Amino acid sequence: MRINIKKELIPYQFQLKSKSDIFYINLKHFAYNDRIYIDIYDENKNLLLENEKLIQDVPIGLYLFKDNNLTQNVFLPSAIIVPMSDNNKKYDITFDNFCTEVFLEYFEV
Repeated sequence: MRINIKKELIPYQFQLKSKSDIFYINLKHFAYNDRIYIDIYDENKNLLLENEKLIQDVPIGLYLFKDNNLTQNVFLPSAIIVPMSDNNKKYDITFDNFCTEVFLEYFEV
């Protein structure tokens, strides 16, 4: 499922309901490198992931999905958010191509 983003409102925060959990997603643009970053908070506004750079076709927080015992990290959403393009071209995700060539896709786990 595609997550609809109001790019013109970045920095932009929205809620994401993942099964029975609610998470807050904060998108921001860093002008010095023209890249888009994300923060994820739990429903109590505790920071779970900060300043994760969006990389096309790489699930957000991929390195945090499993702990050292390969057990799923229960502090992350029970979903995967992946920046993807419709045309299979590779992009560095910038403000200009975000929400036009590259979109956030949401997959339940």
